[in-house]
Amino acid sequence: MKELKHIPNIRFPEFKKSGEWKPKCLKSLFDRVKTKNNENNSNVLTISAQYGLVNQIEFFSKSVSAKDISGYYLLSKGDFAYNKSRSIGYPFGVVRRLKKYEKGVVSTLYMCFRAKDHRNTEFYEYYFNTDIFQKRVGKIAQEGARSHGLLNISTESFLQLEFLFPSSIEQKKIAECLSSLDDYINATQEKIDLLQAHKKGLMQQLLPALGKIMPQKRLPKFGKSKKWSPYSMEEMFKIRNGYTPSKSNPKFWENGTIPWFRMEDIREHGHILSDSIQHITKEAVKGKGLFPANSIIVATTATIGEHALIIVDSLANQRFTFLTKRKSFDNQIDMKYFYYYMYIIDEWCKQHTNAGGFASVDMNGFKRLSVSLPSPEEQKEIAECFTSIDDLIDSTKQKLVMLQNHKRGLMQQLFPTV
Repeated sequence: MKELKHIPNIRFPEFKKSGEWKPKCLKSLFDRVKTKNNENNSNVLTISAQYGLVNQIEFFSKSVSAKDISGYYLLSKGDFAYNKSRSIGYPFGVVRRLKKYEKGVVSTLYMCFRAKDHRNTEFYEYYFNTDIFQKRVGKIAQEGARSHGLLNISTESFLQLEFLFPSSIEQKKIAECLSSLDDYINATQEKIDLLQAHKKGLMQQLLPALGKIMPQKRLPKFGKSKKWSPYSMEEMFKIRNGYTPSKSNPKFWENGTIPWFRMEDIREHGHILSDSIQHITKEAVKGKGLFPANSIIVATTATIGEHALIIVDSLANQRFTFLTKRKSFDNQIDMKYFYYYMYIIDEWCKQHTNAGGFASVDMNGFKRLSVSLPSPEEQKEIAECFTSIDDLIDSTKQKLVMLQNHKRGLMQQLFPTV
């Protein structure tokens, strides 16, 4: 019996006896779109790998198009556009289908085309998003002379690319399967967005604004408790800068075990940190020693307005300022509560920087900031409220990643290699 080569690893039962997928070049399936913007359409689009063909002003918050857009290509709903620029995850460019608008215009730097058979444009959209597509384009792509990474791919060579296709009925089935999974992914993302919006609104109600004594709302059991008490940041915390031990001294770095935090740690591992990417040795620690566990670091130079709660003894680089409770406030501040309050202070930091070439927070103003504190019991309850929402957000994010990985793996199985 002849071994079938041009079939996917996974196939729906009703198509298992349908034979091999047939090789077809894109030119046989698509026509080029070269219609110019003679109708003066003002909906200028750009391609986002994540969001597809979107309005330029909505995406960039400004127009980056030419003043005269009469020469732009005019697209209709269902048309495709190929951006030959490299982007993260798409080394050989991105193809996206116009779904959000009835019509729009794009730069002539984009390659535009329209399916001859409009029934299964959704299937084509998924196909263009596979690793198979990236690899096939990669074989004909040459890096262009332009520094922004535009690939030197001619329209003719692109449309001559050959891929394997099943029957129209099987295409529809695959598209429906992936579309239903996308609906689930989108619903999960919407849940995350709603939870984050709920948390933001709750923080605005349960945490008083800077300079205010009381919040808009209190948790029911504390409604009749005494008023909150205002203190300056300098009263509550020892405020010290981090530093970078000399990179030229191997004794400071080799086989180090002490966490040394940078902005990369927050980006990679979040805002509550128990370990770092890089470590230092005891020899690297200056006279005042390590910053104690349950200190907060806040970025006061460069990437201003980011913070983290550090739950181990540690150091951080000079971009961060450490906040460590003074002994007199040891029993008055719940650091998990203050970690949440720091999101309000982050916004203040972004708006109060010193003028000059290298942005930095106005530290004199920072030290004088007035923050009201409730009782430790109320702080703990508020922190637990936000933590429970964060736990739900984190578990939903994990579910989203699992679904995205499942879709990625499924697409690798549903489309055969050429």
